[in-house]
Amino acid sequence: GCSTQSGHTCYGSCKSGYSASTTNRPRATCTSSGSWSYAGTCTKDRRCSTPYHSQFTFSGCSTQSGSTCYGSCKSGYTQTNRPRATCTSSGSWSYAGTCTKDRRCSTPYH
Repeated sequence: GCSTQSGHTCYGSCKSGYSASTTNRPRATCTSSGSWSYAGTCTKDRRCSTPYHSQFTFSGCSTQSGSTCYGSCKSGYTQTNRPRATCTSSGSWSYAGTCTKDRRCSTPYH
């Protein structure tokens, strides 16, 4: 729990749908007058659009900030690391995974 003694600071978190600033976390300090002084920044999370990647395919992804969606390689590509997309708090997708283009020989000619 949080100490209610004068001078003590308690750190909190943001409500669902909001993210804390990395440099200005939500906090409350008990003042000498017996009241709380609040500080910190929470910003509303942005939603991502539908994920798109030239080598990956995704379906049924949540567009909520912080969500991760797993996909597969598009036709003509082979998976070496499972594709995934993570929706960042800035509202953009961060992609990871590896799909390599399939290599095929041409028709043999001799």
